[in-house]
Amino acid sequence: MKEPAKKRDELAHEVWATAEGFEDHLVLVSSDYHRFLAEAAVAAKKAGTNEIPIDSTLIYDGSCLVSANDLDVLREELRIGQERLTDLIQGYLYEPLLDETGGGFADSRRRIENDRDIQARVLNMMRQRKKLRTD
Repeated sequence: MKEPAKKRDELAHEVWATAEGFEDHLVLVSSDYHRFLAEAAVAAKKAGTNEIPIDSTLIYDGSCLVSANDLDVLREELRIGQERLTDLIQGYLYEPLLDETGGGFADSRRRIENDRDIQARVLNMMRQRKKLRTD
């Protein structure tokens, strides 16, 4: 689940902009460039100058165009992630008696059991817990 977390961080912390000639896209500018500009501004102020260098390579390498289709794909990935998380919470953390349908969250547990990625992560978590208890 590191990949969705990384995508979420990019969306939340990077800077979104529009670009002339790319009206159907958004530009996602890396926060690394903004950190560079902030550090360069502080250095210029300390040096008593107004000259802040522009690093076009950092802008180009750290930015990307995001289309409406890209956002649709991301929304679908987030929807699936939300469903998986809900299944995990209901299937492993909720008491079966809390299921208003009377099914004991069996559907959630079944979906989790059939999801190889979640099963691998649950198994890894169980190994880590066991290791912590034995250390």
